[in-house]
Amino acid sequence: MCRKAVKNGVNGFLVPVKDSRALKEAMEKVIKEPELIQEMGAKSREIAENKYDVHKVNKVINETMGLISSQ
Repeated sequence: MCRKAVKNGVNGFLVPVKDSRALKEAMEKVIKEPELIQEMGAKSREIAENKYDVHKVNKVINETMGLISSQ
């Protein structure tokens, strides 16, 4: 589930399961470029607000159920 919320290199890093080298490289990148923490955190919030906003989600559900018309 969490992998779906991460856009690799945009708001986090995806590393293959059991790939310690890839994990090490991702961790080193954040250590060497600490500004990524703020940048990726802000991008994560933007994605969450746009994709998971309760009003948007409810609208899609209501439209899908035919309770309101899509406009």
